[in-house]
Amino acid sequence: MDEPTLVDLRAFVLAAGAGSFSAAARELGTTQPTVSRTVARLEQRLGVPLLVRSTRGLVLTPAGEVLQREATRVLDQARAAVELTRRAHRAPGRLVVAVKPDGDAGALAEVLPAMESSGHAVDLLLRETHLLPEAVRTGEADACLVAGPVALEGLEHDLLLAEPRYAVLAAGHPLAERAALTSADLVGEVVARWPHLPADLDHFYRGAAPEEPAPDHGIDVDGLAEALRLVELGRAVTFLPASVVARFARPGIRAVPVDGLAPSTLVVAWRAGSTDPVLAALVLACATWAGDRAEP
Repeated sequence: MDEPTLVDLRAFVLAAGAGSFSAAARELGTTQPTVSRTVARLEQRLGVPLLVRSTRGLVLTPAGEVLQREATRVLDQARAAVELTRRAHRAPGRLVVAVKPDGDAGALAEVLPAMESSGHAVDLLLRETHLLPEAVRTGEADACLVAGPVALEGLEHDLLLAEPRYAVLAAGHPLAERAALTSADLVGEVVARWPHLPADLDHFYRGAAPEEPAPDHGIDVDGLAEALRLVELGRAVTFLPASVVARFARPGIRAVPVDGLAPSTLVVAWRAGSTDPVLAALVLACATWAGDRAEP
């Protein structure tokens, strides 16, 4: 029996992720019946049901959950093979680091000079994206510096630091002069929402614990600059780690600690099995930077 192709696996992963053949068809630029037939043929080839069809959508079977997880890895590896090959042709020796704007806690400003002083010439390209681990998995980046709760399956990673987060309020806010707050103090506040981020990160940045519902009373923002401007105008509250608070301190805002608010962690992550010596030097320099910060 023929083995499933990458086209088959992609159709299945898209349909499973969206819970809909129609949504997968739109992503693939084809028709709903074509995707449905592709998944049906895949089930026939494997000899197991992958999806339960109903009028409410698609639900994965236990076998389908396994295939979704493993096929996603295969597709990421295939994309990485193509991207890394192209990058090797376009810019051999270049190190690409994915990072969110102002999301590295100041690490790169110290790590890069440390690498160069140790004899590693760095042809660096920063890739700013909100999908940091995905950029590494697919070969668009060699490593990422990522804060917050993100899935790191398929990547090696080191924890660099954990830093407190603060509620960031307008200077004139009634709570702005408090020494500390609780989550109960902030109930009903308009919070900055991040719709372009994965749901777990949006939840985290709204100041909610993983087991708690995130505040719904909020305003959507595109980035940190917009969030801070809304805070300054008294239109929203946001939650930021200590390093970001320090970098963007200004007279119009106040940062107040929140009892029980989970810290923000910074992780360096890279593709498992990489043998690139410059990447290894980056990881070592990040670990050294983290160790220096931890020293009393």
